[in-house]
Amino acid sequence: TYDDISITQSLGKAYFIAQAGASLTDFAQDALRGGSASNLGNKILTDPALRYFNRAPLIVRQAIAQAKWPWQLWDTAAAISELESGWDPTKENVTTQGGQIVLDDGTVITTVPEGSYGLFQINLKAHPNYTYPQILDPLANAMAGFEIYKAQGWGAWYISAKKLGLSFDIPELKPV
Repeated sequence: TYDDISITQSLGKAYFIAQAGASLTDFAQDALRGGSASNLGNKILTDPALRYFNRAPLIVRQAIAQAKWPWQLWDTAAAISELESGWDPTKENVTTQGGQIVLDDGTVITTVPEGSYGLFQINLKAHPNYTYPQILDPLANAMAGFEIYKAQGWGAWYISAKKLGLSFDIPELKPV
């Protein structure tokens, strides 16, 4: 049960204290499924600190949570997904020619022919361990996105990360 879970508001962000051995991921997944934590879960999932995550369609929120993204990254993962795919799990971005993209700040990015797919626009040429049908599954795509994030940080989604003002450092994730 989640009777011992309390929410403390601090600096406009929710900090969650899970007691009785329940992890926040389990709690939030139960809330997303409408389980016993759904009433308290709805309060958590409507926290203004999770503004992108809250606006995302249910399938996106479920994919991010079930892919084991740490809850602290849910909002940023949802924001990246929105910028990359418009939260469309079937979004395909296939380019047959390379070229250059010039950003507002003058940064020039050279592109190569590629195919990127799904919520996190996973590039199958860069990540051949995923298959086309597999990567269109929202959960598989969110899992791949998390693996890429762990290896490359937000820089894997350079343009979106730059728009969001994110750091390009490789994350040091600590076990929860």
